[in-house]
Amino acid sequence: MLQNLRNYILIFCFLIISGCKNSAQTQIPSEYRFENQIGYVNDYDDLLTLEQENNLEKILSDYDLKTTNEIGVVTVKSIKPYTDINQFGDDVLTDWRFGKDDKFNGLLIIIDGKERMISIRFGTGIMKTLSNEKTQHILDDIITKRFKEGRFYEGITDGIEHIATELKD
Repeated sequence: MLQNLRNYILIFCFLIISGCKNSAQTQIPSEYRFENQIGYVNDYDDLLTLEQENNLEKILSDYDLKTTNEIGVVTVKSIKPYTDINQFGDDVLTDWRFGKDDKFNGLLIIIDGKERMISIRFGTGIMKTLSNEKTQHILDDIITKRFKEGRFYEGITDGIEHIATELKD
């Protein structure tokens, strides 16, 4: 009888412990896994030419070496099963661990070409310098303006230049 009670208590404790999660840990459901990160430029929607991708990769790599801020570009054919590109971007930023672990200074430009959605998401280390208002200005007046003209590469590079300027100030 005592042995059975002990076994029940052990099983109960095991179930309680295995059901606990670290509240600081972000869990992304397995069906929401993302493509593997290739580099700073991850053009899964083929919006850029290979030459443009290589140029952007060099620009962003040099910027990282100079400042330690990591800026990345992700284009996707669809954010499904997500409906919110901001949540999608936050989860990609977390999943890929973009930015330095001790600085949280990663920034991603996320583009869903099919649904014509774009977002800029960044870690807390960048929030101190780049406000939501500045980010919205860069999206609306710089990047989206070029995209409407079909100039994706120019929209991305001009947006990155403005972001780099804001982060320098």
